[in-house]
Amino acid sequence: MKTYRRILSVLLCVLMLTAMTVPAFSVSAATSCTCSNTPVVYIKGRTNIYKTPDDTSDGNLAETNFSGGEDAILEATYNILPAFATALITDKWDNYCDILFEEIRPIYDQYKLNNDGEVDNESGVDPYWTLENMISRVKSAGKNAHKRYADNITATQFQYDMRIDPCENAKALNTYIETIKQVSGHNKVCIVSRCEGTVIANAYFNMYGYDSVEKNIVFNSIASGAEIADDVYSNKVVFDADAMNRFVNTFIDTSPILDFVKATVNLATFNGLLDEGLGFVNDIYGKISANLMPRLIREIFGCCPGWWGMISLDAYDECKEFVLDGNKDGTYDKLVEKIENYNVYKANALGILEEMQQNGVEVYVLAKYGSQMYPCIENYDILGDGVVSVYRQTFCGATTSEITGTLPKNYIEERTQAGFGKYISADGKIDASTAPFSDHTWYIKELEHHMYPEVTDRFMLRIIRHDGYAT
Repeated sequence: MKTYRRILSVLLCVLMLTAMTVPAFSVSAATSCTCSNTPVVYIKGRTNIYKTPDDTSDGNLAETNFSGGEDAILEATYNILPAFATALITDKWDNYCDILFEEIRPIYDQYKLNNDGEVDNESGVDPYWTLENMISRVKSAGKNAHKRYADNITATQFQYDMRIDPCENAKALNTYIETIKQVSGHNKVCIVSRCEGTVIANAYFNMYGYDSVEKNIVFNSIASGAEIADDVYSNKVVFDADAMNRFVNTFIDTSPILDFVKATVNLATFNGLLDEGLGFVNDIYGKISANLMPRLIREIFGCCPGWWGMISLDAYDECKEFVLDGNKDGTYDKLVEKIENYNVYKANALGILEEMQQNGVEVYVLAKYGSQMYPCIENYDILGDGVVSVYRQTFCGATTSEITGTLPKNYIEERTQAGFGKYISADGKIDASTAPFSDHTWYIKELEHHMYPEVTDRFMLRIIRHDGYAT
């Protein structure tokens, strides 16, 4: 089903470009526990949003809801093609943009937030993951649960609606952590956060400090921003043939039909046809982007403070200008307030971790690399996991080559002579010595952003249960 959604998403993209508060609780403090099994709080990445949380079927997904299936795609194509043909002949694209927008908008109408960055419909997460129910499970599991869960890093998960203000999610996280401490009898927890979870963790550390944290593992972080968001929100969109070819061969699964698709793309790349076709796409995109993309982004993710959490500070002003028209008329005042309140914490994403380390908290970083970035962004050639670069994952630290190359020989020789040779990756792509936590960072090769295999959970558990600061 995930593969089907991904293919439909790509088809829709091609079509578009070419043919188209917190509940109160009361817990009696448990007897202090001195065991070595410190409770682990696992802050997950993006969680599914449903139109109505009482129905958690795929057909009720609020985000990229293709419940209409192929018929809906065909109908949209039928409606869009005449406008596209007219635009090609007249070189007037406004009507095409309007029709395309109206075809895409209903897909996301239950996912978007209002102009204030608030949920104003029934959409939400699976009720299983509401704060009330997560707390209830912690209480029901009892004071010895952390001992039973000692070998299960994800047993005590924190999930959330990533669309909303990260600071609101951090408030809920604080309540969750305090509950776990009281029930378990431990005065500290170990925190593991991944993807959007690193944004929530960063907000938590800045808002509530780290006195309750023993160890902190940050896994493929977007707390310092993600290039996929920066480039899309600032209209730095460009399609590259080689990047598209690598992307297709990296991300599309294997089956007779999909293998044929890969072979076709490979041949088209070899013959230069893909480059010509994407040149046409880039030309059309240049004609429709200013009219279509800001309102389309606003209709999907652009009014979600949580999604703005992955915009880097360097790109923020440009993204705000493109997506929100700079908020010149004040329409998005409350949304911007939420975004910029969190941006203060984003600016301290590295600083708070360094401070934690200086005060005895063990800080670890896991970064992924080797997957082609999405081939529709200007930064398609950087080394990363398809969504975010190694540089950003390491809090703007590690020095890397591009996706297809290696670090220059003279650079490697100079770093080696300076005593940093052990920090150069075996494939010559990463110099880990320039990263903030160089002795406590691991780089996992050829693991895509959305992939979190169980083996990485076991590895992080080894770090958590290690006696001392693991290197």
